[in-house]
Amino acid sequence: QTDDEKAIINSHLTMSFTAFGLTAAGALFAPPLTFVGLVMMLRSNVFIFKKALHAIFKEKRSRIEIFDAIAILTSLISGYYVISALLDTLYFGAQKLRLKTESDVKRKIFNIFAEYPKSVWILKDGTEVNIAFESLQVSDIVIVNAGEIIPADGEIVGGSANIQQSM
Repeated sequence: QTDDEKAIINSHLTMSFTAFGLTAAGALFAPPLTFVGLVMMLRSNVFIFKKALHAIFKEKRSRIEIFDAIAILTSLISGYYVISALLDTLYFGAQKLRLKTESDVKRKIFNIFAEYPKSVWILKDGTEVNIAFESLQVSDIVIVNAGEIIPADGEIVGGSANIQQSM
């Protein structure tokens, strides 16, 4: 995901939410507002329709954009403009939520791996030796001092400590 993708989704979400408000107000109070809402909605729908066509003809697989495009187009043809605007808003709201979730997961995964030390101390032939974390073998005995992160799963073979478990 890129900042451009976030900006595009945010822009379309704002536009579709405004279109939803205008079509709803047009249906309830002033019909000319429906026309303004439709113009805004159609502009944001181009994004969905392009993605749907790309999925059909280039990727040759089903994607949510295909189903959203069908639902929006059907509701537009049927004259249910408020429903169409709502579907448009829900699509872009879901895309924003997807981007946020992806970003949070990537950040959390990075933080998990960032906690591991670059090197570890192991007991080799009765002597403590500092080796690169990547060189750690299954049979190595790792030396962990107070306050240090335990770098790998294993079995305690000596000593005592209070250990705070985390991811």
